[in-house]
Amino acid sequence: MRRIWKLLGGGILAVSYKLRWTLRAGRAGREEVGKILELELDEYHYARYFYAFVKAFSLEGYTVVLRSPPEILLSLSRAQYGGLILDDLLVRYEVTMRPKGSFLKFGRDGLPKRIEPSDLPDPEARDSVHGVYEVPMAQHPNMYKLGYWNASIDGGMEDPLKSVLFVGNCDEGIYQRIEEERSFAVVGRTRILKALRCAEKFREICDPADLYKEEPGTINVLRTDQVSIEQEKFRQILSRYRFFLCAPGAFMPLCHNLVEALSVGAIPIIQDEYVKLLSPPLRDLIDAFVFHGEGDLLETIKTACDAPDYQLSEMAVRVRAYYENNLSPSAVVRNCEAPEVKEIRLLAGKLSMDLRGERLGL
Repeated sequence: MRRIWKLLGGGILAVSYKLRWTLRAGRAGREEVGKILELELDEYHYARYFYAFVKAFSLEGYTVVLRSPPEILLSLSRAQYGGLILDDLLVRYEVTMRPKGSFLKFGRDGLPKRIEPSDLPDPEARDSVHGVYEVPMAQHPNMYKLGYWNASIDGGMEDPLKSVLFVGNCDEGIYQRIEEERSFAVVGRTRILKALRCAEKFREICDPADLYKEEPGTINVLRTDQVSIEQEKFRQILSRYRFFLCAPGAFMPLCHNLVEALSVGAIPIIQDEYVKLLSPPLRDLIDAFVFHGEGDLLETIKTACDAPDYQLSEMAVRVRAYYENNLSPSAVVRNCEAPEVKEIRLLAGKLSMDLRGERLGL
């Protein structure tokens, strides 16, 4: 009975969505022109990450055709941020009752490339396979939805403060979970915050208006679980600081704040265990300052703040280049288009964590 209701609900959604698409396109029954990406899904695991993936192709001028059973479309509409794909009419939908798997292909005659959930590989695991592209973490979905992801910065990167900024949720009930995960040896936000409070120039910001009011070398923490900040201004704020402290996410190290910071050239201060999940990894003293744990966090921050301005300016240029070459929507599309890539792996939240645990025998 549940299956029947899902089919019925998916069918109604499919009809209404196709009507909205046709009304907007104004070209019922006509073929798309330009670049076409065909997506076929037999399962949906990808939660918030799928929106940024599809949006990247839309931004690069692709018409995205999604084929799936109606219940997959229904799952997409109910997933965290997945419904934004339908709200924005990012895909042209076609019903396929018996998909042959999950894959994408470029153009009608392109060779299919499999789509699989990522198991969050470290460098050794990535090096052991060929022809696989791991789609990286993206900015927060709303940054793309609202057009903030590449908004111009009003003079923010010209003369950033030689201080450290961390912005993020530090709710212990949420962000302590990652420390219980045996597949990562990362320092969670709770322990990072405790270590930072031992610094002489630690400052917890209770009002966004107090940003930028400090001497060089200050460590600034703005807890978004206690202080609200307008998403429109987030990258602007990041750009005013030379350094961004990258804390891990709720249940895996990867977090959208890192991508947003790199997009404006803020030099990351980041743990080595976090770096291992990035492809390619950030490099200590080249495009990042890398610490190993709580024991050397404050020492690493001091090293960063004491570095000469010319070195930091060069590092900031390399940080922006890293973002453009690896994390921007155009970089994601370019990597997916590469002929040597036969399989594309997407982040899938808790499922990715479970797959990593299986691979590590945990």
